[in-house]
Amino acid sequence: MDARGIAFGGLMLAAAGLAGGCQSSAPAPQDMARTNLGTAPADLQLMCASAAAGPSGVDSSKILPTSSSQLDATSYRVDLDAGGSRFTCVIDSSGSVKSVGPAAAAAGTAPAPAGAG
Repeated sequence: MDARGIAFGGLMLAAAGLAGGCQSSAPAPQDMARTNLGTAPADLQLMCASAAAGPSGVDSSKILPTSSSQLDATSYRVDLDAGGSRFTCVIDSSGSVKSVGPAAAAAGTAPAPAGAG
């Protein structure tokens, strides 16, 4: 075997070793990101952003959902950033906004019902 054959053989062994070292099994479902269904679906978060435009006085395209959580079997709480002001929205799984208001209200009292402002 000449030098090229030895070099090629060594290169193939190194490539096989790297390929074998890079393989890994997929993580278990509970270790994957976003497996918890306790967050509001994206479409409901965007509906809340639109609903917060009126009370916040901020264009809905500038309102961003920052977090969400499931309250019960059919409703979600969505926290929003409306141009630096924090708002909270409660929406059900059918897309009906139940309430929207400043986040400070969420700490002590319920946000204003949708359509009240």
